[in-house]
Amino acid sequence: MGKDVSAADLTKPAKIELAETKPVSEEISLPTPSVPAAPCGLALVDEKKDVATIQRLLKMAWARTGLVDGIMGRKTKKAIESFVGVSDTSPPTEKVIAHLDSMLCEKI
Repeated sequence: MGKDVSAADLTKPAKIELAETKPVSEEISLPTPSVPAAPCGLALVDEKKDVATIQRLLKMAWARTGLVDGIMGRKTKKAIESFVGVSDTSPPTEKVIAHLDSMLCEKI
């Protein structure tokens, strides 16, 4: 069978020979995995009215707009002031939508 090992042999440190290593002369570059961009902002909204679109985008930004009803009410106006920084009570809806869309997609 195998070689008999005595108790004295078990207490001796084993001699380990290491293989010779050479420094790596080139950097290893791994390919960057391609991750498709996640949909954001307008890509997630399917509303027929601009005001409802604004309300839905504001909700995505965690604004308190009340119901998404397509009506430019007091809560919607206040949320627009807070998130868009527009104090005008009736800013062009296209500009508000564009601002909210870019704000939401910027965070991704």
